[in-house]
Amino acid sequence: MNRTSQTTMESSPVASNLNEALDALCAIDPSALLYQFHDSQGRVSATFDRSGFQRRSAGVAEGLMAMPAWQPGDRVILAYPAGLEMIAAFFGVMRAGGIPVPVPPLGQQATRHR
Repeated sequence: MNRTSQTTMESSPVASNLNEALDALCAIDPSALLYQFHDSQGRVSATFDRSGFQRRSAGVAEGLMAMPAWQPGDRVILAYPAGLEMIAAFFGVMRAGGIPVPVPPLGQQATRHR
């Protein structure tokens, strides 16, 4: 381990889950790039900075928790095409205390890489 990575690891707060880690990253540098999604030609088609992603996933969580029947531990089917919205929804379900269950959208088959 080099000196830089050791210093970074020692000064980073310990998170017990992915959303706590995201919150800690946002506190350090909210405008830093967090995710990029590339199209089939390799071009960047969508991005999320840390704070934008945090807001989007928190919005999903708030929507779930506002539902009268919502209970922490509920499973939530995420029928999204591959992309950043699916990742934000995944984090949002976890933020609300749910269990995300990603599935391909109707009419789309999972692709196998050989």
